[in-house]
Amino acid sequence: MGYFDGLVNSGFKKDGSGRTVYYPWGIFGQGRVLENAGTERTLRAFLLKYYIAVIVLVPALVVFTGAGYLVAVLAAVLFAWFVFTTRTLLSQCPVTEERLTAKETCAAMGAANNEAVLWLLLLTSCAFVAFGAWLALRPGPATAKLAGALCILFFGAGAGLMGYMLKLKSGEQGTGKK
Repeated sequence: MGYFDGLVNSGFKKDGSGRTVYYPWGIFGQGRVLENAGTERTLRAFLLKYYIAVIVLVPALVVFTGAGYLVAVLAAVLFAWFVFTTRTLLSQCPVTEERLTAKETCAAMGAANNEAVLWLLLLTSCAFVAFGAWLALRPGPATAKLAGALCILFFGAGAGLMGYMLKLKSGEQGTGKK
């Protein structure tokens, strides 16, 4: 489960004092110092379940039901679950002013995945970009063109992210770091 571990790891880092810090809102918010190893284990276990639910349940609901309102309800319930659980677990954890950078997030995600997985995700993203271009450029309704353009934007960003993680990973291997 390297991909999901990478997602979980992307919100954690060690601060200047060697303490583990978790950033519930990633690069957009403050971190909380996890002074208790039990809290960290519980938080990581929750995040793994949360990311699996978001990445598996929401798309499955779209594919198998096509009911937009159910997707919206599920997304709201999952978001509330995330907010409630992280606030509860982190309520006693001190806030740190040290910020999480995008590079640290990408490095953590890249380190948790092997190079083959990152290449597979990069190539899959590129295939979806090509599909989006086909959708946007072929004759058809405006909604298909919009869907194609959104596909290009979303999967183009994903391809860029995977490429950046591969670059960081190759730099890491070149220096002997793991």
